Amino acid sequence: MQRSIAIIISFIVLGTMSSQMTLAAPPCAKTLPDNLERYAERFTFLDQQEDQAALYGYYRCLTGRDHIEGQYRRGLAYEMGWGVKKNMKKAAYWYKMAADGDYIYSRTVNGIVEPRFRKGVIVGHAAARYRFGLMYLEGRGKEMDKAYSVIWFSRAAKQGHADAQYQLGLLLIKPKSPIEGIVYNIDKAKYWLSESAKQGHVEAIKVLTNLNELEKQK
Repeated sequence: MQRSIAIIISFIVLGTMSSQMTLAAPPCAKTLPDNLERYAERFTFLDQQEDQAALYGYYRCLTGRDHIEGQYRRGLAYEMGWGVKKNMKKAAYWYKMAADGDYIYSRTVNGIVEPRFRKGVIVGHAAARYRFGLMYLEGRGKEMDKAYSVIWFSRAAKQGHADAQYQLGLLLIKPKSPIEGIVYNIDKAKYWLSESAKQGHVEAIKVLTNLNELEKQK
């Protein structure tokens, strides 16, 4: 009886260990694998995993096929140092590729759009546009240019990116020392902060509340 219980426990432990093992990335092929859905969740939430390095080779492969998500993830890998040495210039390069991406969508697997061909319809990866703008805002990988960051935040904001909406809202509030190239507009600032706040962005809610309080005091 005790031996049977021990065997059952061993199977449970082995099963648990097996489920926790890193899922190997699919091979780099000329066409996307039919079983891509096996990797969809891990690929989508790569920044939340501890095994980013294991999949770096796969999304490096995808960038060779003009894969917009692969380009974004490769940029993220270089920025964060996931599977490769940190390199802000390379991160900026791949973010720009994804941010400028123009594709015709061919299929969707588990919510992941798989683009196949470069054509004339500009789409662009919202998160890549945001992170590319952030590099110009902070001077990482690119020379600091807040006016240029506004352009990229604006593009991502229009795609519904909450962090981009927040940053755009902040930049449109006129500071004591205005920056050349930025057209300040408090109404537009409040609009984008409001859009970000609707998505639950905590900092956007705080800034918007403060702005409303200041208006009441006038």
